[in-house]
Amino acid sequence: YLEKMARDLKIHGRAQSTIEAYPRCVAEFLEYSKIKYPQLVQPEMILDYHAFLVDQGYAPGSINPKIGALRFFFLTTLGKSWDRKFFKFVRNKRRAPVILSTEQIAAILNVVKDQRDRVAILTMYGGGLRPNEVVHLKACDIHSDRSLIHVQFGKGGKTRYTLLAPLVLLALRQYWKQSPYDKSEWLFPSEDDPKVFVTAARLRKVFKAAAKKVGIQQDVKMHGLRHSFATHLLEAGVDLRYIQILLGHTLISTTTIYSHVREGQF
Repeated sequence: YLEKMARDLKIHGRAQSTIEAYPRCVAEFLEYSKIKYPQLVQPEMILDYHAFLVDQGYAPGSINPKIGALRFFFLTTLGKSWDRKFFKFVRNKRRAPVILSTEQIAAILNVVKDQRDRVAILTMYGGGLRPNEVVHLKACDIHSDRSLIHVQFGKGGKTRYTLLAPLVLLALRQYWKQSPYDKSEWLFPSEDDPKVFVTAARLRKVFKAAAKKVGIQQDVKMHGLRHSFATHLLEAGVDLRYIQILLGHTLISTTTIYSHVREGQF
């Protein structure tokens, strides 16, 4: 069943991280419920499991992916006709994202020694990319003639184009000329095996260490580069609707968070 689920996730264009994580979430639920055959699960058991997770002190950010995995497994993979009310998501309290200044971003980049990691982090900020998107970039995704980056592994399997800033293009060209990975399929390959891309976890670790080294006190994550990209564009007078397209947001309401941050109304 879990192998079938992984196949279904691939067909639906889910990210590789989701393809790996969702079956684990289902396995955890089955272990909790002590049900050997998933077909015997009753929908009320999902609510019981949800309550158990809350009682155990799991945060909404941990509960919601588990519930999402169960919903996909039972409704899509097993084809159950259950009401979606059995798969309730916890409303996560929105927190104002940490926005780094251009000076802080430059300071972080200056202390990253590895050229591949440094250019990958710069590319992420320069194009407003998610960590999973930047590691999946290929050389053919860099359209220097149009000053665009083609994002082919966006959230939910969506593709889009985003900005390729002149500074990012210059850094990419210098990196590619000096890179020992010029025959790799990936723009930022793993140093251990150029046939696979560097992991987002590796870049997060490098980014966190660099932020700490330059004395940034906020609990900033690498995804904050994407927030900073959007906020800096908004402060430069770029239309919110255009920023929505660059970020790949389905709803404009998701993008309006940056106008609240800029105005101090969050």
